[in-house]
Amino acid sequence: MTDLETVLLEREAAEAEEDLRLAMLARSPLVTAYRLNYVANSFVAGLYGKMEEETGISRAQFVVLLCLSVRDGCTAQEIADATHRPKNSLSRAVRALEAAGHIHRSTDVRDQRRQPLQMTPSGRRIFTQVRAQAEAREAEMLASLSAEEAALLSKLLNRIAQDF
Repeated sequence: MTDLETVLLEREAAEAEEDLRLAMLARSPLVTAYRLNYVANSFVAGLYGKMEEETGISRAQFVVLLCLSVRDGCTAQEIADATHRPKNSLSRAVRALEAAGHIHRSTDVRDQRRQPLQMTPSGRRIFTQVRAQAEAREAEMLASLSAEEAALLSKLLNRIAQDF
């Protein structure tokens, strides 16, 4: 066996032993999309199961409450449009939140088809609790970045999100 063949075999063996996660993060054909998805999935995995276990609030319910914390009075359709979450899961979340007394649904007097949602005091209390969990998870996610790097990441992600 030549020296070149030996080097190539050793390289192949090293690559075969390389952690797939690291290989995907480094060499995926869709590296940016893969990295964004990996970070999002890692964030979600460490947050929503614990949140539901501790508070009974599901991921879809959190999304509804999060949107209502930004703009009380929006509709389930507006939340679906803003978040790209499936309307059927948001509809179930709205019904569950309403049944639990965390939100109130009314009918718009100007457009009877429109049903704005409002957070109740109970909803604001539960949102404060789950928001703290989400903020802690976000802090963990950004811990390896300096303040300047985190600000730049936020700016770049905002640009992509607004233009995509």
